[in-house]
Amino acid sequence: MLDILGDYMRFRGYQYQRLDGTISATNRRVAMEHFNAPDSSDFAFLLSTRAGGLGINLMTADTVILFDSDWNPQADLQAMARAHRIGQTRPVSVYRLVSKDTIEEEVLERARNKLMLEFITIQRGLTEKDVLPGKHNRAMGEPTGTDEISRILKRRGQKMFEQTGNQKKLEQLDIDSVLANAEEHKTEQTEGLEADGGEDFLKSFEFVDVKVDEMSWDDIIPKEQLAEIKAEEKRKADERYLHDVIEQNQPRKRNAPNDAFDEREERKAKRRARAQVNMETADGSDSDTQDPKRSLKEKELRHLIRAFLRYGDIDEREEDVVREARLVGRDRDTVKAALREITDKASKLVREDREKLEEMERSGKTPTKKEKKAVLFDHQGVKRINAHTIVERPEEMRVLRTAIQGLTDPTSFRVPEASKKADYTCSW
Repeated sequence: MLDILGDYMRFRGYQYQRLDGTISATNRRVAMEHFNAPDSSDFAFLLSTRAGGLGINLMTADTVILFDSDWNPQADLQAMARAHRIGQTRPVSVYRLVSKDTIEEEVLERARNKLMLEFITIQRGLTEKDVLPGKHNRAMGEPTGTDEISRILKRRGQKMFEQTGNQKKLEQLDIDSVLANAEEHKTEQTEGLEADGGEDFLKSFEFVDVKVDEMSWDDIIPKEQLAEIKAEEKRKADERYLHDVIEQNQPRKRNAPNDAFDEREERKAKRRARAQVNMETADGSDSDTQDPKRSLKEKELRHLIRAFLRYGDIDEREEDVVREARLVGRDRDTVKAALREITDKASKLVREDREKLEEMERSGKTPTKKEKKAVLFDHQGVKRINAHTIVERPEEMRVLRTAIQGLTDPTSFRVPEASKKADYTCSW
């Protein structure tokens, strides 16, 4: 609204000041001082009723025009009071522009009802029972439910659709001539209860109940516009129905879970092959620039232990262990020496643990579960290596290789009677 008024001011060549929520306090003070200056060239001061708050003094203004009324009447009263400050020497005229038979008029009526109720009950000390008997108090509050809001929309919407030619009349309206020919009304305030407006004051707020709740929007909207709306809705419904029918009659795609599974397995195999090639390439390039007999680092030792647990004795599966440990370019004697150091340490710890348990049994003590726990040790940064697993794994893998050597398909090997027998704590 302020943008439109500003454009109109520039079109008419009027200088003005503006105040909205984006104006800082410093610029606000400068604008007020410029507007209130005795030789000011400002024609108008455009401001929002909700911007600025207290401290707005426009004592040199003698006309207040409200273009957009607020639901809260106190906000409009504050805007009017900005021109009634101390130092005002001229009468102040207040104009309020409202579109007839619209929701805006309904808002304004309810705002006036609020002011009336506040003035009579608070300032005059009267109650609804004394002054507003019957149904007058029903128009005081804000809409409290969807039914009341629907009633307002229907009543005002019907008036808007019934108006014809008003836009053309508004465009041809001469505002200057309307203001020049406007009637002036002077109200004299009397003493006593009549100062509150008396019967004439109360009659200005009378209303008539209109049964518009039973009306539908089809009865309110003109037939020409209603026909266009219904035709558009029918066209969209037909398009949705046609789309659904086409979707239902399209041939369904054949599900091929086996093909998808094979493709995933093939992609996984390719990724593993590429990773293996990258490891061998990296190890080969690393061995070209560094001494292949250098000591193994923590990461290399961890890979070596994992490969040893997978294939067993390095003397029997040397190539597989070295490739799995990513040590293709390293000196084989160095790799074997590092692994032998780990196995010797594990064998020593297992032997010491077995001797300790035997000593406890000889002395008549029964080893507890805590004392029979796994023997774990650290080696050159590699944490929690299981000594029993290191010692037992070569023999376990040797037995497994012997068992599957006679099979044409190693993947068909099964361990007979490998499942543990059920042991229930109660009888069935």
